[in-house]
Parts: sequence; structure tokens; C-alpha cells
Amino acid sequence: MNMKTHPNDASNYEVIEQVVHAVNSLAARFDDMTDAMHLFADSVDKRFNSVDKRFDKIESEMVTKTELSFAFNKFKTTMVTKGYLDDKLAEHHSELVQWTRSEIARSVK
Repeated sequence: MNMKTHPNDASNYEVIEQVVHAVNSLAARFDDMTDAMHLFADSVDKRFNSVDKRFDKIESEMVTKTELSFAFNKFKTTMVTKGYLDDKLAEHHSELVQWTRSEIARSVK
């Protein structure tokens, strides 16, 4: 069997070399893009960790709905009403009127 080289064999090798070079170039660019994506992902992770810490702080200082409801109910039960204040003012007013009359009567004598 006699193997003769085809006249296009040399140009085929050149094309194959160009393809290999292009593939290697693309692989290098892919590696660069992958590195950039990892840097970006690390940056995003750091920012999310920072946000998580801030949320943890807010949640630790936050009042729950149950606690707020309890405090509000306690406030409502000890709160002075308008009716109570009106009664007390009227009572003090009448005491003041009686005291003023007695002082006037005492000073006239």
C-alpha cells in the first residue's frame, strides 16, 4: 500500500492549527470570564452577608406583634378616660367653690 500525500494535506494542517489556536484562545477567554464571574459572585456574597447582619440587628431590636399587643392592652387598662377626668374636674371644682365660700365667710366675720 502506497500512501501518497494529497496536495491539500498541508492546507488541512494549517486549518487544523488555526482551529486549535482559536479553541485555545477561546478557552483562555472563557477562563478569564469565569474568573471575573467568581470575583463578582464573591463581591455579591459579601454584600448579602452585610445585609444579613443588618437584618439580624433589626430583628433583634424589633418588637413582636404579641409584645406590642400586650403593651397596648396594658396601656388601655390603665389609661385615664375622658369621663373619669370630667368627673374629677367637676369634683375638684365643687371643692374649690366650697373652700372659696368658706374662706369668704370666715373673712367677713
